[in-house]
Amino acid sequence: MAYRCGSCQFVGPCLAVERGGDLRVVLEDGYRDRGPERVEPGRLGSATWGTGRGAAPPRFDAPPGHPPP
Repeated sequence: MAYRCGSCQFVGPCLAVERGGDLRVVLEDGYRDRGPERVEPGRLGSATWGTGRGAAPPRFDAPPGHPPP
């Protein structure tokens, strides 16, 4: 929809998918690969959940069979 999509930076790929076009060509022509994402622990965006809900998220880096500290 033009009134919602006009300012979206991904309108080109979205239209290609909706119209059955070649998405690969649209992405290669209009976008660049920024390489692997580098996220530092403790920085904004390093977790997909909030910690302000009263429960700490699980520690996936803890060894099996050991509870988190």
